[in-house]
Amino acid sequence: MNLTRFRDSQEDVQANEEWRVLVASKDVRLAVDIGGTFTDGVAEIVETGELIVAKRLTTYPDPSDAVSNVIGDLVSGVGDLGRERGMTYTYAEVVHGTTLVANSIIERKGAKVALFVTEGTRDVLKLGRECRYDLYDLDLPLPEPLVPEGLICEVSARMDSRGRIVRELDESTVRVGVRQMKAAGVTAIAVSL
Repeated sequence: MNLTRFRDSQEDVQANEEWRVLVASKDVRLAVDIGGTFTDGVAEIVETGELIVAKRLTTYPDPSDAVSNVIGDLVSGVGDLGRERGMTYTYAEVVHGTTLVANSIIERKGAKVALFVTEGTRDVLKLGRECRYDLYDLDLPLPEPLVPEGLICEVSARMDSRGRIVRELDESTVRVGVRQMKAAGVTAIAVSL
């Protein structure tokens, strides 16, 4: 267990004063972040701004094990602090974040994904937008789209920019697409109509 305690600077404490008023009746906030290598956590004693920090290796295939361990470490650290001071702390909130999804997209690991799009928009991923590192470099290598062209399925439907239905979904085109994607080994489908 790797626990570290430290105190915010006076400026940080004052900057968080507005938040402290909102949670004045509670004592501790917890936050946990699952990263590709480590799962980190922090517990803040709201009144003083003191922090207790915990870090564990992210557990695969079930990252929730590391989350449980980090929360256990934080709660233990808060309990130790409370015993030292003769206090019992309550928890105002628990916040969770993760980079696992972003990492799996960047590394192109994860489910085999198909994309169902409005008929006539099959090439949108390939075309991209005019967001380039160097706008005038016509030979700039672009990354491969996240969904290969063969796993893009057009379906008959259309919505306008406000989400109103312009053309009703033709469910038969969806059924055909699902059968094709199942046969291709797809395990997840994204939809953009």
